[in-house]
Amino acid sequence: MAGFVWFQGFNDQFSDEFRENYRDMMIHFIKDVRKEYDTLAMPFVIGVLGTNMTKEGVDKNAVSVAQREAAKAPEFKDNVLSVESYQVYDLGARAIFDQGWAKNFAVWRAIGSDRPYHYLGSGTFFARLGDSFATAMTELIGKQKK
Repeated sequence: MAGFVWFQGFNDQFSDEFRENYRDMMIHFIKDVRKEYDTLAMPFVIGVLGTNMTKEGVDKNAVSVAQREAAKAPEFKDNVLSVESYQVYDLGARAIFDQGWAKNFAVWRAIGSDRPYHYLGSGTFFARLGDSFATAMTELIGKQKK
């Protein structure tokens, strides 16, 4: 396996136990995945929860902060990165959603398919995020080859 991308955490923000231990559990998860696939330095990209849409909002989310902190753990230098999903949030889709997606259903169906907690089901968002994940993974794989 060449690398691993993790993008999850929304429900964890609602549990005191999960939220308070997220950093340490993420570190254990990365180590467990690497052990399972016998690749102890496998590149690992963490997609930071960004449903708050702005840096200020994401900075207040304990799970998002813990995801960033896990990526910066000393033992993960040069083989784990975090990617900020709020930076590629589809604000256009959000504007349509906020105007009342049901009233503008034909327009809404062309750009979104879900609620904000799933990033509105926006193809634009997921294409942008996928590109960000690929860029981060390419960077990590490049560091391994040096």
